[in-house]
Amino acid sequence: MLLIGMEIETLETHSFHLCSCPYWAFAPAVVIYASKWYPRNMPERVASESSIAPPKARGLIVFAHPALERARVAPAMLRAVSPLPNFAVRDIYDLYPDMTIDVLAEQVALAVSDFVVLQFPLYWYSVPALLKEWLDLVWIPGWAYGKGGTVLMGKTLACAFSAGGAGNAYGPRGTNRFTIAELMRPWEQTAALCGMRWISPFVIHGAGDLDDAALGSESTRYGKWLQVQSAKAMTVAG
Repeated sequence: MLLIGMEIETLETHSFHLCSCPYWAFAPAVVIYASKWYPRNMPERVASESSIAPPKARGLIVFAHPALERARVAPAMLRAVSPLPNFAVRDIYDLYPDMTIDVLAEQVALAVSDFVVLQFPLYWYSVPALLKEWLDLVWIPGWAYGKGGTVLMGKTLACAFSAGGAGNAYGPRGTNRFTIAELMRPWEQTAALCGMRWISPFVIHGAGDLDDAALGSESTRYGKWLQVQSAKAMTVAG
């Protein structure tokens, strides 16, 4: 329990859906963020307001897969994340089976992270429905962008996804006509609008054709990519 001004907050006050690692260890800092500054801007440091400072550079994977029980690639990718320090995974289809998103909990998770990865299967050249809903409700003006919306500024955003088509299917001469970079333009522009650093996505092509050995190799590549990019993101975040 924390006393902040005239407000008393406990973890039960909000539906945080916090991961066991690493955010749970920093729950007091999260409570300070949520109770004092939501829904306005969350400052980078709270040390001047409290003896409890927010956690240092964190990685956050926002995972969206509506049919995980039938998937092979997504679970393999998640297994590559599990040994990595300072990464949390928020499975939004598991957290919100009724598709009612806890905006406060999601904003807090983003606020204490420096590297945000959106992981999903590519559906019709876009993201699963709940991930778009998550973006619409959580990344609001005055918080993510616009006047006073500086919470995400300086953080790094990336997408990591599986695609059914082979790599050469994405391009002007391929069946899908557009490159992966072109298909990701909306997310690249989202990052730009919010003052975030955008990096090229991680893609596993031919997802339905991978044998176990190839899938293991691709998931290992994902884990290494996360390590390299998170180190860069933390350097940028300072």
